[in-house]
Amino acid sequence: MGQKKSKAHRSVGFLEGEVPKGKLSGETDAGTTEKDESFVVDVDSRYLLRFRVSNVNEHLTRIKLGHWHAFSATSVCLEIVAKQEKEGLEEMVVLIEGSFDGPDEGISGLVHQASLKFFTLTLVIVPSYLASIRMKVEILKCAFDGCE
Repeated sequence: MGQKKSKAHRSVGFLEGEVPKGKLSGETDAGTTEKDESFVVDVDSRYLLRFRVSNVNEHLTRIKLGHWHAFSATSVCLEIVAKQEKEGLEEMVVLIEGSFDGPDEGISGLVHQASLKFFTLTLVIVPSYLASIRMKVEILKCAFDGCE
């Protein structure tokens, strides 16, 4: 017979150190808070689909250079947007926003390939009684142009 497996020991405790003044009472400096930036990848202009990747502050410059980080699936969402003109200005209004379930690397890879215009998503028409939307991933011809 084998040895008895031991249970993992998880330690819980207090972090020692000094808390900055004002942090206990909830006071913060208005200038020190940074807005979390999001990165938008337009997928298909016919259906106005786009990916929104949030929490990209420290990775934004690398993303723009083409080096993508594996983001968590909760920070990537797919949006269906509509163009709306208000007071002479055109603005985008989010109609539907959805999240993905799946491995983080796969979802980040899909967004990266869509930003390079190698993949695209198309909306699949389904009966109206379903509560979910189906999307189809298509590989574009330009993904194979470098193979020759």
